[in-house]
Parts: sequence; structure tokens; C-alpha cells
Amino acid sequence: MKTNLLSRILMRTSPTMVLCGLLAASGFAVAQSDGPASSQSGHRHCSKRTLSGEYGCSIQGFLLNVPGLPPEATFVGVTTSTFDGKGNLTGTEHVVVNGSPFNPGFSANSGTYSVNPDCTGEATVNTPNSPVPLNLFLVIVDDGKEFRQVSNSDALLSVCKRVRRRQE
Repeated sequence: MKTNLLSRILMRTSPTMVLCGLLAASGFAVAQSDGPASSQSGHRHCSKRTLSGEYGCSIQGFLLNVPGLPPEATFVGVTTSTFDGKGNLTGTEHVVVNGSPFNPGFSANSGTYSVNPDCTGEATVNTPNSPVPLNLFLVIVDDGKEFRQVSNSDALLSVCKRVRRRQE
């Protein structure tokens, strides 16, 4: 019975975990400049290359209306994410729901991401903890040293900081 409940929780929260992974591996964001024109106007230009390197993320919030859980189940997690600067990401995640970990250790995830010139973007993360991909929305800040991310289905926020730039 506990295994069935955990399976249902994981199926519902996998996208969230992927989001976390994406955010961490979701680890990315190095704002790119367009050269003299962008420095004169004071605007930054972002691209997939802006998210390039390793990031560490923390996720906090609530899972909403998941069968077998309270209407607002507490969710926390940590992730690492590596962005390749070309739209692909890989990472690891560890999440805890209402004080119970989904898995005893870290789970691997992977996915794709896109970045708009205004430093907003989206990511789709696949995780073994969810039967469906996680859809995440992100904003790159502080010249790519950090990004913030939210899940499109639950009340979860991820904050990610770059820990290492990608070596080219």
C-alpha cells in the first residue's frame, strides 16, 4: 500500500523533480552580450549558450491536489544540472515530500531547454520519478550566474546558481 501511494506521488511529482533537475541541471545561465550595440543600450541578449555549465539548485514549495497527499503537500529538493549551451541538459535530483524522500539517494534526469533573447526560457525534463515530462519556465538573472524556475503544474520555485562554467 505504501509502495502504491509512493508510486502515485512520484508520478504526480516527477515533473516537479524534473523541474528541479532542470533548474539545477538544470544549472545554467551566462548572459551573452551582442557586442557594442547591447552595451550601449544597456540590454543583455541571451541564447542557449547563456545556459552553459554546472548549476546547483534548491527547490521549495507545495504539490497541489496529489491523490494520497494533503491538498498542499510540502516539497523540498536539491539538484545539480549541466547545460551544454546547445539546448541539452543532464542532472541529478533528490526530493522530499512531507518529510519523506522519494528515493534513498539521487536520481538522474535529462532534457532540453530553450532561451529567448530577453533571458526567459523553458525546459522539458525527463525523470524516472515521473511518467510525464516536467515543463518548466525560467528567468536568467545576474548575467547568467543564477536563474529562477517554476513548474507549470505545482507551486514550486527553484533558485539555481552556477558552480562551474562549461569549458569549451
